Amino acid sequence: MNIHEYQAKELLAKYGIKVPNGRLAHSPSEALRIAHDLKCETFVVKAQIHAGGRGKAGGVKIVKSPKDVGAVADKLIVSVALILIVQSDPTILNSVIAAIIIGREITISALREWMSELGASHQVTVTGYAKLKTVFQMFGLSFMLFKTPIFGIPIYLIGKILLIAAVILTLWTMLVYLTKAWPVIIKNG
Repeated sequence: MNIHEYQAKELLAKYGIKVPNGRLAHSPSEALRIAHDLKCETFVVKAQIHAGGRGKAGGVKIVKSPKDVGAVADKLIVSVALILIVQSDPTILNSVIAAIIIGREITISALREWMSELGASHQVTVTGYAKLKTVFQMFGLSFMLFKTPIFGIPIYLIGKILLIAAVILTLWTMLVYLTKAWPVIIKNG
């Protein structure tokens, strides 16, 4: 039987077995609302996919504030979408796109956390190019997941072109963030 963790928790709770507090979110904003409702000090955000090793693959994240829950949920949704695209169309290009975007997200998330611990989070604030990257990425992912041409318009191809543009901006913004953080990294060893 293939069920998600949240479904298993609901089933166990139905029969009086204690399970940790938590709820399923369908969007980053919903995850943020749930985090505020739970009133916890630490949160675990988990991708709900049928796969082993999701923790090692970045599908389970522990965060310390409700505001970070929304950002982590967004990154997990993007990662799952990329994995679904690679699974349905396992080309080298799709695999490279997914690896670059997911790798950058892991790298920049770690960098932001590190800079925050050093009191230098201002060094890695979101740039305009990063916002543009997100727009290209969201439309590209949506088009590639939808796949079906509309009125003869090759939606999948347009999505792939948008994701390639997102990858270029992904690499550029990662370089910008690392360059801004480098002096702080060197100073703090």
